[in-house]
Amino acid sequence: MNTLEKVLVNRAQNGTYHKEELIEIAKKLWITGDISETVKDQVLEIIKGREDCEPPVTTETRLEDVENMLGVLLVRTGSVSEGFSAFVCYGVQFAVTILYALWVRRHRTARGTKLLRFGVRRVDPAVVLWGLVMTIATSLVVEPLVDWMPEGMLELLNRQMGLGGWMMLTSIVLAPVLEEILFRGIVQDSLTEKLGPLRGILIGACVFGIVHIIPQQVINAFFVGIVLGFIYYRSGSLVPVILIHMINNAISYFSWVLSGERIVSTRQMIGNDTIYYIVYALACAVFVVALITIVRTLSRDKAGRFVGSADREEATGREKVSSSDDNINGL
Repeated sequence: MNTLEKVLVNRAQNGTYHKEELIEIAKKLWITGDISETVKDQVLEIIKGREDCEPPVTTETRLEDVENMLGVLLVRTGSVSEGFSAFVCYGVQFAVTILYALWVRRHRTARGTKLLRFGVRRVDPAVVLWGLVMTIATSLVVEPLVDWMPEGMLELLNRQMGLGGWMMLTSIVLAPVLEEILFRGIVQDSLTEKLGPLRGILIGACVFGIVHIIPQQVINAFFVGIVLGFIYYRSGSLVPVILIHMINNAISYFSWVLSGERIVSTRQMIGNDTIYYIVYALACAVFVVALITIVRTLSRDKAGRFVGSADREEATGREKVSSSDDNINGL
């Protein structure tokens, strides 16, 4: 038993804290891995026999609530929370990788070439809505396959999601921005230029899935990556896919919160098999139609370049200039 575990058990026995507060502390320390499950259960067992009155709401408890929301849980030891450490490590790792990849791209491409595409004018709300519907439908369709995977790794995912506000910020804001820049803006771009759009999107989505490590996430991320890759290819901008990724992650995170901070399937959340099968059938229909659209479009676009609205306008402009030159030459 480590020092923190001994302190926690001692405080449970002598009633230093109100039992509800101590239960919350024990659960958070167990989620972050600072105490073992055995010690957590021991603390909860001790607390059961105590009779406490409701604690007064003090400035200290209000400050603790704010700290928890921000993800900086200073758990009586003065140590920064694991959630904050995960946030910083994740951000630094991706930032270093992206900066190196952009440095390599800068030295391998012609001067004046855009390293990343953030065209705000290319953001079509209809495309964002379509992409969001597609990502949700895709996740629903592959869910039965995901359910066959071993559940042991889901516990790891559940613990990660329980790291407080910093993990929420990582999932909803930081991850969508950094992951889309790396996997769509850099990896997919490079693959598309060399292999064409179809193979570029598929391989990029495969890499995107593999880096998630947890089997359930790998499968889901691969199929969602295909949808995001197609939208990026068509729009020629990272903004739509970042927005879709953010909204999708927000839906997943808050669904987890509303489910009692545990990972449950859509079927469990709905709670009615008839309604679930109707929803699943609709998701399959949307998925099939979208998949046919994606394959048809990518099969036509053999050149492997962006065919977003801005590119079409640019191509049209070149055609007009060429036509004018021909007319002048004809005179």
